[in-house]
Amino acid sequence: MRRILSTGNGLVLVLLLCACGPGTGRVDPSPSPPASNTASPSPSRSTPNPQLIVGFKNNQPNLSQLPADASEPVGFEPSMAKAVLSDLLGRQVTFSPINVNSWEAQLDKGKIQVAVSTISYTLERNATHIFAGPYLQTSLGIMVGKDSPLTRADLDGLKNLNVCYVEKTTAADAVKKLLGPEGRGDKPFNAIPRQNSDDCLTAIRDHSDQVFLSDAVILLGRSIATPGRDLYRYIDYDPGSSPQLYGIALRPEDSALCLQIDHALDQYLGDERWFRSFSTWFGSAAGDRALTEHAYKPKQTITEWCSPKSSQQQRPGS
Repeated sequence: MRRILSTGNGLVLVLLLCACGPGTGRVDPSPSPPASNTASPSPSRSTPNPQLIVGFKNNQPNLSQLPADASEPVGFEPSMAKAVLSDLLGRQVTFSPINVNSWEAQLDKGKIQVAVSTISYTLERNATHIFAGPYLQTSLGIMVGKDSPLTRADLDGLKNLNVCYVEKTTAADAVKKLLGPEGRGDKPFNAIPRQNSDDCLTAIRDHSDQVFLSDAVILLGRSIATPGRDLYRYIDYDPGSSPQLYGIALRPEDSALCLQIDHALDQYLGDERWFRSFSTWFGSAAGDRALTEHAYKPKQTITEWCSPKSSQQQRPGS
């Protein structure tokens, strides 16, 4: 069994709990609620059940996926979205599929009202969209094929290997930093950009690429799912980056809704529901509550994210 650990600030250390199958985390009956963030409006139910269309990704096992025989997506993110938007805000929730290349356009055209799809907050994204959250945090990690000889996840271990990453993600930003200045002759690895996670995993299976660099929680979800647990192996990786903080994305004109969601998220983070949902979907990988919450649970939301074109510095989630 491998465990995942993450420090909240500065350097990040990942130690994965990679279960061979789903398990059950034990819930502490007496959690201590996190400190409240700056004051924000209380959730309002003045409009009876107004519909919210929620964008979700359909290719991230245990985080967000639509089973063939289901009418709604399942996973931690849909579970969180229904708990916050429906149970706490009283909104009628429906889901619509999106991907890393379409979520911004879908929001801008009004085809969805919120996007809950492992979107990391960045100042660049906050210039065009606003965010409620964070609701989840994660460090980076790498995935290799089950038969890979790679055992070290430092830059020397990646030397001359093809490292796949998904374009337009924060993993892509991390790759650029690791590669160094443009034109650098001695590259630590060969960076291979691809359209989505499935393309990277296909390349790992057919040995076109040797390493898949992505967020640790995304790889964790795949590593405990079928058939991922029989095909891939996770290796701890510490590139020295800060945790990624996932937020719920909205249009800038929906700042009032953003603040309502932010307030409801603070309630969600402050009681049993966050850990109960995470342990449901990530099984025995969430068996130790203290370690799991330290690695993946933000302490509180950041109200400044609900303002567009924010000049605020990113604040660590733990």
